[in-house]
Amino acid sequence: MSDREDTLASMDIATLVAEVRRLREGIRSHRDQRGDDRCWLDDEKLYALLSEGTPARTELDPELMLPNCRRFIETRVHPRDRFSWGKVVGGSMLPILEQAEHELPSLLMVADDWRSLFVDDEKPNVERLWMPYGEGRLMLHIIHPCKPGESLFHPHPWSSAMRILSGEYETAYGHGPPDGPPPKMGKAKILRAGDRYEMVNPEAWHYVRPIGGPVSSVMVTSKPYGTSSMRKGHGLGPLASDRITQLLLYFRSCYPKKIDW
Repeated sequence: MSDREDTLASMDIATLVAEVRRLREGIRSHRDQRGDDRCWLDDEKLYALLSEGTPARTELDPELMLPNCRRFIETRVHPRDRFSWGKVVGGSMLPILEQAEHELPSLLMVADDWRSLFVDDEKPNVERLWMPYGEGRLMLHIIHPCKPGESLFHPHPWSSAMRILSGEYETAYGHGPPDGPPPKMGKAKILRAGDRYEMVNPEAWHYVRPIGGPVSSVMVTSKPYGTSSMRKGHGLGPLASDRITQLLLYFRSCYPKKIDW
C-alpha cells in the first residue's frame, strides 16, 4: 500500500466523508469555471487538493503546448467533434504519427511515463518502449534480425502508422480475415530509414525482417478494432532498467530537445 492509500485507510468515516466533500467541491469549482476565466492556475488549484500537493509536471514548451491548447479549445467549443483516433476504420494515421514525432522530444524527457516490454516469444524479437497516446499507444521499437522465413506474419488489432528511424527491413503484405488462416503473401520489398507507412485495414497482414542489423522505429496505434485478433504474448516481461535507460538515450538522440537560450 502506498503512502497516499495509507492516508485514506487511516481515516475514520467522518473524516472520509469530509474529504470526499472537499474533493467534490474542488472539482465542481474547476468544472464551473467559464472558458474565458480558466487558465493553468485553475489546474494547479485542482491538483493541490491531493494530499501530496504535487504541482503538475509540465515543461511549458510552447511548441508542444500551443497546438494541444488549440485542440483542447476546439473540442470544448465543438464537443461533437471530440478528438478520437481510430473511430473510422481506414482513416489515415499518418497525421497522428506526425503529431507524435513533434511531441517526442518532450515526451522522452520524462522516463517514468514510459513502459517497456521484451517481445521474445516470436521472431523477430522486439524491445519496446510505449505509453498511452490518445485512444491508442505510442511505441518505440528496436527490432532484432532473424533468419528468412522466421518472421511472424500477422494482422494488427488496430490502425497504425510507422516510421523507420535506422536500418532496413524486408516486408510483405497480405489481405484476409484477421481471425482466419494467414492469407497469400504479396511480393516482398525493402523499407529503409526515413520510410513511413500505415496499416488502416483490419484485414491487412504483414511481416518485418530486419536485414544486416537491428532496426529502430516509431509507431502510433488507434484504439483496437474490437475484433479478437489481438495477439497474446506468453510470459513476456519488461526490459531491464539499465536497458530502458539506454533506449531512452538513443531515442532522445533521434528526437533531440530544442533549447532556446
